[in-house]
Amino acid sequence: MKKMKNNILTKYLLPSLLTAGVLFYSCTKEDEYEATIPSFQEVEVNNFAPKTGLPSTQVTITGKNFGDFKEPTFIYFNGIEVDQNSYISYGDSSIVFPVPVDATTGAIEVRYLTQSVLMEEEFVVIPGAKVSGVEPSIGVAGDIIAVLGENFKESGYDVSVVFESNEGGIAGTIKSISETEILVEVPKGGISGNITLMHGPQVIEGPLFTYPFTGLESDFSVDESGWVAAKGSIGTSDNVLNVSLVDGQSSIQLESGVNFDVATYPIIAMKATRMADYDLTFETDFGTFEQLNGVYNSTNYTGVLYGDIYYWDLTSGVFKNEAGESHTMSTTGDNITELVQFNLNTMLNSGLKIEYIRSFENLPKLEEYAEQSLPNGKYVWEFDRNESEKANCDWTDHRSSNNTHQADGKFVVTFGEGRLDMCQNWKNGKNSTAGQNVPGDADWVNNWVYNPEFPIYAARMGNRPAGSWFTKQFRSERGFGGNDHILNSIQIAESRSDKTGTFISDDVFYWDMSQELTNTEMMTDNLTGRQGTNIYDMNKFNGNEMDASVIGQQFELEWFITFRSVAELEEYLANGN
Repeated sequence: MKKMKNNILTKYLLPSLLTAGVLFYSCTKEDEYEATIPSFQEVEVNNFAPKTGLPSTQVTITGKNFGDFKEPTFIYFNGIEVDQNSYISYGDSSIVFPVPVDATTGAIEVRYLTQSVLMEEEFVVIPGAKVSGVEPSIGVAGDIIAVLGENFKESGYDVSVVFESNEGGIAGTIKSISETEILVEVPKGGISGNITLMHGPQVIEGPLFTYPFTGLESDFSVDESGWVAAKGSIGTSDNVLNVSLVDGQSSIQLESGVNFDVATYPIIAMKATRMADYDLTFETDFGTFEQLNGVYNSTNYTGVLYGDIYYWDLTSGVFKNEAGESHTMSTTGDNITELVQFNLNTMLNSGLKIEYIRSFENLPKLEEYAEQSLPNGKYVWEFDRNESEKANCDWTDHRSSNNTHQADGKFVVTFGEGRLDMCQNWKNGKNSTAGQNVPGDADWVNNWVYNPEFPIYAARMGNRPAGSWFTKQFRSERGFGGNDHILNSIQIAESRSDKTGTFISDDVFYWDMSQELTNTEMMTDNLTGRQGTNIYDMNKFNGNEMDASVIGQQFELEWFITFRSVAELEEYLANGN
């Protein structure tokens, strides 16, 4: 059995052995640790199949003594390494993997630890299909478009062109295939996005194909965009539609009819004043929209984003007429209606300001649009209106151990020993206390940005105990030092504010951060380009001065919002929020 000191293990061999779980330690008399490397049997490579194929073709190598872990094994196609993460299966006697996209004809080499086996027979790579463009790049269902490229006409392979859709993808009908061109019919039900060519084992992402916009698109930057008052009155100013009420009611109606393409643009969104105690309904010739299996509002709309974007998913609800009959909009045919009307009924609001009414392909597209238009430093969490999963993901107890959850329109945390925390735990772009992600990763969340335009940080806390011993605090922490991947080299003069909030009512308190944050130098998040006076990893507030009698008690956060001024906060509360 061969032994070697820790400091002479090669940098390549040691990681492989650690991963494979075959490195053992023993202690000498002198308390010096040695790494003991077991002996290995010689690797045998007997065969591989198939002998030829396109890029992405699955190849199986058979042999002996490959071991049970893939980490020590590397495979090369004529010098091109196969990504270990792409291995389809790995075992002691066989390995299955795809031919690399950029592979060329040549010998297959298997390297296992210090051993190397070069196959005598070459694998012949068939030139794979390549996509260079699509003409035209915009069209409607039924149009014939050309996918351009090379190596399309290879007999024996299934070929399809897939368009993006709200169902994950829909294939167009192939009309003809030549070596350099595929003619395909644009399918109904697709949405704008990159086409995908499926050519045998190959999955090739192609260029963007755009379905023309169909639906509502009103931004009120010039005029009323075709909307009229059916009850009350309307007018535009500062790029918003101002809606006045009569006896607490108003209705706005589109002058022309609409054919809703539910398969392509099923989401209708309205960004408007955040209201309380109201009914907001969407009415068409088919009846009034009623959300099926609704969570927050089961009759009027599907949901609310950021507290002021109301949306209707036409695929998740029905329209009920006065006779009580239900109508479901078609995802395959026309949905022509002369009546497109929104009705508001409220006694706590004096009017309504609408920024836009638009159609979207799906909820992620709406969220993307909303986030782009949301100013840096403006944050809105209203737990009776946010998606449960999203809100619960953003908010956490600092130690993630105090039974945090969302229920009955509130974020709930249980007080443990020592302190109570409620925070957006955003460390290095990830909403957790450890780990790091980059934009595009599933867990990516932008770091916290403080913008002096929104200095008022306010919260409503339910069931707070009586007495001043329950101290509210706000902290904005720049964790992990001055990591360049998050911050520029500019240092934050004061990275923590540790002040008690000011109560504006029995259950609403706020901090004026313009009085607490002294650094006014603008900074840039290098990963996202977002700017603000300070960029932080965490925003939180807590209570430290609790006695043992409240251990196990649950406390509820109803909302957390940033405002331009205390006056804006007071106006928000005056609307019944």
